[in-house]
This record gives sequence, structure tokens and C-alpha cells, in this order.
Amino acid sequence: MAATPEPERTPQSDSTVGASAIEASLDAAEQYFASADLPRARAILLRLIDRAPNEPRARELFAQTLLAEASEKREQGRQRASRQLMQEAYEHYRHATELRPADAGLHQSAGEVAQAAELFEMALQHFERADEINPGETKHGFFAAQVLLLQGKADRAETRLNRVLELSPDEPLVYASLANLYVERGEYEAALDWIREARRIDPRELSFRVIEAGIHRRSGDPRTAAELLMPLPAAERSRPMVADELGRSLEEIDEVEAAGEVWTLVFSANEHHEEAWRWAVHAGRARLAEGRRERARQWLREAQRRRPDHDRVLEFEAEFSRDNGDPGSAAKNDSSS
Repeated sequence: MAATPEPERTPQSDSTVGASAIEASLDAAEQYFASADLPRARAILLRLIDRAPNEPRARELFAQTLLAEASEKREQGRQRASRQLMQEAYEHYRHATELRPADAGLHQSAGEVAQAAELFEMALQHFERADEINPGETKHGFFAAQVLLLQGKADRAETRLNRVLELSPDEPLVYASLANLYVERGEYEAALDWIREARRIDPRELSFRVIEAGIHRRSGDPRTAAELLMPLPAAERSRPMVADELGRSLEEIDEVEAAGEVWTLVFSANEHHEEAWRWAVHAGRARLAEGRRERARQWLREAQRRRPDHDRVLEFEAEFSRDNGDPGSAAKNDSSS
């Protein structure tokens, strides 16, 4: 999709701060930001925002420093902290759009940050406003459709996506989105047609293969789903989106050992991910089904260490204890550990 051209930026600042001082502060902050010195960039921008609260570029750049930190937190597996930073970043973007309301690119950026922060209604408002300002840019309508899908508003999403297709008929992401939409409606054959078109346009996109596998599994054909994903190299099978689909498909065809290997692989490659506890539960259950109790015990401990009070972890603990005939917690050490 073509990038939205940025309109000329006109500083809107307090009269007490001269334009040259604003530019100097922004230049310095941008240099620190480019060199990944977030604390210094942020300190300069905070002073500038305090002195010139109506300067939209300061708000936007400050938000970008927060997003950079949010990305670091996400890579560390600290998803909650990452979302909080994204929400804070969104507030600065929102303020910037109020200062520059006719900037479609700024509304698009604000919407993307709001969506990442799970502020879906605000995201939709920004995408729709961007589309009103620049209706020839398909990106705005596409992002609006994604939010509508997340909100369960399939009919409105489909209308948006069909309009995007009229403007950009070779955009594979639109076909993939329509596939997901038809899956939710239970129209699996139509969904397969859409996702196969996406894969025809971009055969190397891994997410499209995963979507096709998911359609097969949900339509009652988990074996075909597994056959689509098993040939992938280990580096790709260890990615969460692949492992989740492949592991479920293997479980549904009673390939317990193979499923356990998938859950082990994704956990090992992403042990700091916020979903690691869930993969540990899956891996532990697979090992328990194989009769490998000590390996199952180790996986249970991994799950308990991360989410000790989650219902699914407690259910696995009870399952482990019943299998042993021991009403006590499976996490207790015993002589066979």
C-alpha cells in the first residue's frame, strides 16, 4: 500500500517559546532518539512539552520514545508493561491529532498505536478520520476493517475490505482478512478460496499458510492442517503462531508425542513470552499422556512458576495428581525428582 504523504508541518507553540528554540530542541531530541539514548531524548521533550504544550511534533516524538521502550519490554516478555507504555504513547498521539486535525498520516499513526494498546474504539475513530481526509489511500480503510473484525462487526468490515480491493486488487492482506472473516461465519470453503488467493499473490508469507491450516482444522480436517505446517523448518515451527496451530492440529489427530515436541520447541524458543505458561501446560499434558511423569512434573513446575493461580494450570496440577493417585500438589518434590 502506498505511504500517505505527510502534510507540511506548522508548529503551533506558545508565544513564550521561539520557533528557533523549538527547532533546536526537536533536533537535539531526534539525535538522541536516533542514537537510542531514550532518557536524554525524553528529558528534552518533556521540557519542551512543558514550555510549548501545543507543539505537536514534540508530542509525536515523545510518543515514539515510549513506543521504543514498549518494544523492548515486549521482547523481554513483559507484555503488560509494554501495553501500558503504548497507552501512554497513544495519549500523546491523541493530543497531537487535536493540534493537527487534518493530518491523515498522524491519524493513521495514532490509530495504529491505539490498536496496539487495545484501545479499539479510539483506533477506529482515527482510521476513519484518516480515510475521510485521504480516501484514495487504502491503508486507512484496511486498518479500520481490522479493528471492526476485532470488534465483531463483520458486515462493516467486509464493506471496508471490498472497497480496499476495488482500489488495490493485488493486496494479499485484504484476501487474508476476508478469509478470517468467512471463517468466523463458518463458511470454510469461501474462506479457503480467499486465503489461497492471498497465497497465490504472496506464496512466501508464513502467516497465510498458518491461516489456511487453521481453516482446515476448524472445518474438521486437522490432518491436512498438520501436513501444511509440519514440513516447515524448526525456526518457523518455533514461532508462536505456527506452533499454536500445529500443536492443536496434532492433538486433534492424537499425535501426542509430535504435539509435545511442538510445545517444547515453542517454549524453548520463547520462554519469556507471556504465553509460555500455556505452552508448558500443553507440553506437560503431552508427556503425561505418554507416561513420562517426571517430564510432565517439570513442565507443571514451569507453568506454576509463571501463572500459579491460572485455572488451566490448576486443572493440570489436579490432573497430574489424579494420575499419580496422590491428592497432594504435583509441584512438591519427591525422591524420584
